[in-house]
Amino acid sequence: RVNLLTENGLVSVVLEQSGAVTFRDAEVQAQIDRALLAIAENRRQDRRQLAVNLFGQGQRDIRLGYVVAAPLWKSSYRLSVVEGDDSGTAQLTGWAILENMSGQDWDEVELVVTSGNPVTFRQALYESYYVDRPAIPVEVLGRVLPSVDGGSVAMDKSVETGQIREEFAARRSRQFASGSMGANSMVMAASPMAAELDQAMPETAMAPAEVIAAESQEAATQVVFRYPEPVTVTSGSSIMLPIIARDVAAEQVALYNPNTHASHPLASVKLTNDGETSLPPGVVTLYATAESAGPANFAGDAQLSPLPAGDSRLLSFALDQQVSVVRDPKFSERKVGGSIIDGILRLNVNQLSETVYKIENTHPRSRTVILEHPKQSGWDLASEIEGVEETNTAYRVPVTVEAESEREITVTLMRPIAQRYELTSIDGSLIATFAAARTLSEELRQVMATLATYKQRVEDQRRVVDGIQNRLDQRSQDQERVRRLLTSVPRDSDLYRRYLSDLNRQEDVVQRLQTERYDAEQIMREAEGELLAYARDLEINP
Repeated sequence: RVNLLTENGLVSVVLEQSGAVTFRDAEVQAQIDRALLAIAENRRQDRRQLAVNLFGQGQRDIRLGYVVAAPLWKSSYRLSVVEGDDSGTAQLTGWAILENMSGQDWDEVELVVTSGNPVTFRQALYESYYVDRPAIPVEVLGRVLPSVDGGSVAMDKSVETGQIREEFAARRSRQFASGSMGANSMVMAASPMAAELDQAMPETAMAPAEVIAAESQEAATQVVFRYPEPVTVTSGSSIMLPIIARDVAAEQVALYNPNTHASHPLASVKLTNDGETSLPPGVVTLYATAESAGPANFAGDAQLSPLPAGDSRLLSFALDQQVSVVRDPKFSERKVGGSIIDGILRLNVNQLSETVYKIENTHPRSRTVILEHPKQSGWDLASEIEGVEETNTAYRVPVTVEAESEREITVTLMRPIAQRYELTSIDGSLIATFAAARTLSEELRQVMATLATYKQRVEDQRRVVDGIQNRLDQRSQDQERVRRLLTSVPRDSDLYRRYLSDLNRQEDVVQRLQTERYDAEQIMREAEGELLAYARDLEINP
């Protein structure tokens, strides 16, 4: 509805009921034409016209190509194993799952898929960017109001005019730096992430039986799968094309990780890529048969990480409840050597973290159990076990357990540390421990035995001093008690004279005990001096 103000007043018009609308005023019509043209031009700002210049002469065929976004292709595998098979092989079949979401049919197209992790991003090349300039306030001359002068003194002659100029220049430099323009920014799109496996794909087209598996080629950072025959996929459909179909090296094992399950390992397959190119990551569905010609039963699913040629992966697909594992961790220390320099004993100690694994196999066939023993920072594997492998977080220790039997194995981690002791401050019991340590050298143990003798003399004499001091403390308490009694009786009484006589006798005992303590302390200091002299003269190098 349009409301118009005319010479005849307001006129209301419903546009839907009008067959045509014209403007009799040529100037108004020109303004509307210019406005509509501006709107159309504004809509074309995001469009670009591409000019392709071709050099040369004559008529020839020109082929132009462009890149469009497409969904990531997924890989899926089927691994068939025979229970108890010792041949060390399994049948592996893999497919590439592709989706045509381009909006147009793929009709007899040449198909090449790659597996890798390249660096990808987006940049808006057609978007205009401008550098923001800072806004500076306009200088306005305001009212001048001089401050009150408080007097002045003569300026120091050491402050020269050149120094003032340097300070002024430095201040201007700081002001200019604070108003400098920022660096240009770049708008980048986030890297595409791998799509999850779609459980319900629209119109999934299986590859025909006569389609040959892709020819794989190892590149520097990715694997290229090139299909020898053209592929046809309608828009909105999916297709599965084979990438591998052959026997591969595989070993059936049980993987024990205490963080996954405390008592039972995981039934696993150690898959080795004995081909010439890598295998892309994907989901592996395992099927097991009781014998080579028996029916295949679903065993479980596993995840396969990128598998380079010549490398191996453990595919865990189910909990093996016929194998039980019990862990018994222990900790100990072992002294292996030491030195004495300047009265300081330095011992080399190996800390041992031992874990005893008790494995029970109730299955009628033998099991190869791989123990994933966690790594510890600063610790090294000390057990001499054949076939041990390591990951970033654990050691993989292989153990073969016969059918319906038990086996026990100990995994030991060792951490060497250095301990420092002052010989004159070591406790006597610790010295005796060092003297009895068979892992130390004979010379060091003899020194510890001699040091124990000196230390024993000091300790014995210290006990003598402590005994005398205890007797002195008791006498002091008795004297204090008698002094309090003297203040409570008359001075001319017999009881007062009796307390006074008792106090004199106790004072004689105190003086005698003080003399004994002094002599005992002298003997103790001599013993300590002998201990110190012996410790300082020692020098034993490892």
